[in-house]
Amino acid sequence: MQITLTPSQQRWIQSNATELLTGGAGGAGKSHFLRVAAILWAIEIPNLQIGLFRRNVNDLQANHLEGPTSLLSLLAPYIDSGHVKYNVSQRIFRFWNGSRISLHHCQKESDVIKYQGQEFGCLMFDELTHFTHDQYKFLRSRVRIADTSDIPTKYKDCFPRIVAGSNPGGIGHAWVKKTWIDPVQPGETWQADKTDGGMVRQFLPAKLTDNPYMQKNDPEYASRLLGLGGDLARAMLDGDWNILAGGMFSDVLDANKHLLYPHTLDKNVWRMVRTFDYGYAKPFSVLWMAQCVEDVEWRVSGNQTHKAYDIHMPRGSWIVVDELYGCERGKEDVGVRWPPDAISAEIRANEDRREYFINTSVADRSIFNGDVTIANEMAVHGVSFTPSDKSPGSRARGLATIRDLLVQSSMERAEKPGLWIFNTCRDFIRVMNTVERDPNHPDDLTKNAEDHSIDAARYALTLPVKRVSTRNVIGF
Repeated sequence: MQITLTPSQQRWIQSNATELLTGGAGGAGKSHFLRVAAILWAIEIPNLQIGLFRRNVNDLQANHLEGPTSLLSLLAPYIDSGHVKYNVSQRIFRFWNGSRISLHHCQKESDVIKYQGQEFGCLMFDELTHFTHDQYKFLRSRVRIADTSDIPTKYKDCFPRIVAGSNPGGIGHAWVKKTWIDPVQPGETWQADKTDGGMVRQFLPAKLTDNPYMQKNDPEYASRLLGLGGDLARAMLDGDWNILAGGMFSDVLDANKHLLYPHTLDKNVWRMVRTFDYGYAKPFSVLWMAQCVEDVEWRVSGNQTHKAYDIHMPRGSWIVVDELYGCERGKEDVGVRWPPDAISAEIRANEDRREYFINTSVADRSIFNGDVTIANEMAVHGVSFTPSDKSPGSRARGLATIRDLLVQSSMERAEKPGLWIFNTCRDFIRVMNTVERDPNHPDDLTKNAEDHSIDAARYALTLPVKRVSTRNVIGF
């Protein structure tokens, strides 16, 4: 089998990373690389079990089983000679040395359960951003090799492994970007934490211009990508990951405009709201949010790289001032399992330390349910709440309000109330950057989103503007 690879594809196939993401731009040759790599490794590594996944079964068929560079075409000489046998109904290529390439899809979120008993020595994803993070993590847990004695010396440190290709965009854009793109520069490798798989990660990019065969065989392809317009065209042409896609707020949240260093707030101008979303097995979130009751001119100090500038905050604008996030560090969306009295004690300790004067306190209405309520138990320990708005459509309205406020605060001079965040609220910022939009309900988050801080924020943002007392509101 004679295969010619582009320079980018050669770099990809030579990588020693065990959790590799390739590509970026459209037409860079990602799918072709996955097929070629699968065949090469299946031939050179006896008994290697390779699983190639695509979210949609029709895309799986069209991209990998049809056309002149499909698996069927590339493997035709081996199939004709009897060295490879193809099972049409199961979509499995079985090699003479015990290796196999199997093609799979996960149309539904729950489809991953079908692979609970599988073992993949090499797991491949075509268009990784079409998969949710939960799907990926489950399938990653299927990556193992019970007997490594068959692995040639040159591959000993590379298998078992995961290799993926993807463009920016799709429901998984935010988590893929967070996992591979944001931590280090392209090409660098690093070891993920054990709680996050513990594999050696690397992102190797490519642009459309890196694939001379696409430019030769379809010179108008770039024009069709350009016709997408705006951010999506830039993403598909240049592999730019800084676009909207699956993120609920990624298109409106700008660290340079929305994040502020902590600052003392005028006790006569700001009111403090404590807002709470309860969690036990899942994280709980307490936010302290300040709202101005008159227009504020805010001076942002400059430094060596950024000039000082002024922010106009119209009456009714908000700042997320502080947070208490009850999660197990290093374990995504896992709560600390604190009882209500422990949460209350930590809230009181933080407010005493910061000298917060709480004007209003609101919480998830569910803590008021039952005969012995969480709300009553917390009130006994000096932390009281009023129920949040849980009327039909309140969640969608709250999420829309967050977006609208961020849009206003990103303007050069806001004319309507906006939302800013003190940069010390790290978990709130992390969630805002990564929480994903439900593709079937664009005004809501994905079903299993880590939405606790988002919910806490929207409880506060639906409160009416009120005048505050002249007592001290906040002090740093």
